[in-house]
Amino acid sequence: MIELTYQAIIDAAFSTDVADRGQNSPLVPVGEDRALVLRVSAHHLPEQLPLAAVRDQIDIQLRANAAQDAAARKGNELLAQLESGAMSWSGAAAALISDLKITPAAKRFTGRQNQEIPPAILQTAFALPRATVSAGPRFQASTLDNGDFALVAVTAVRSGNETPEEAAERAQRGRRTAQQVGGEEFGAYLSEVERNADIERNLAVFQ
Repeated sequence: MIELTYQAIIDAAFSTDVADRGQNSPLVPVGEDRALVLRVSAHHLPEQLPLAAVRDQIDIQLRANAAQDAAARKGNELLAQLESGAMSWSGAAAALISDLKITPAAKRFTGRQNQEIPPAILQTAFALPRATVSAGPRFQASTLDNGDFALVAVTAVRSGNETPEEAAERAQRGRRTAQQVGGEEFGAYLSEVERNADIERNLAVFQ
């Protein structure tokens, strides 16, 4: 699986060719069977706003950062205790409820494509080696896209049961993606060749 990061999209959007020259970006993978190409339609230079206009936003952001930092510190402390065996998973859940006044997410099996679970948590969970989970629960810290801290516990792993229809659909989706990516790459190649080539048109052939 190709990990999607916002930084990859930002880097492509603000590259010299895309931001300054108005060209299409290279292909940016956004999953196993998808990719995107960016083109900037408008580019506004940064400007400094007066403090009065952003004071409330700054205060909210500072409070949010402080809360995230506190959650990360507490979460990493719990992770260290779990990894050392000093605290059980049930004990960690009780500590979270008591200290942070939150409710841990219910334990359940999930697939890689679950849209209800944040992608960062899925990536963290499925990155844990399967063999290590069979020996007991595995724990890992994760940071969500909004900066929130998450403590992920994987207690069991089971193989998915892909139906013949799902397998055929996945294969067909892969073929469509390959054709789309190939067409986009060929189009980008032709555009680049034409942009750099010294072309002389013989208009007489059209008379």
